[in-house]
Amino acid sequence: MVITSRSRLVLTLNQGYDEDGMVMLATRSFQNVRTDAADENLKAAGEAIASLQQHGLSNVQRFNTYEL
Repeated sequence: MVITSRSRLVLTLNQGYDEDGMVMLATRSFQNVRTDAADENLKAAGEAIASLQQHGLSNVQRFNTYEL
């Protein structure tokens, strides 16, 4: 039986462009996310947190760790 042992929320923020025109990205990670939280709720939480940031949101990701 596979058990989700940990979950992490990662926000990728667009910080603009460098002098060569390449996109600069930064990530913000949030550990100890409830493993039973719905993906839709985590996306909404990520968007709410990103609205408090100076830079625009590029991506919201969830990473789960499983015990086999």
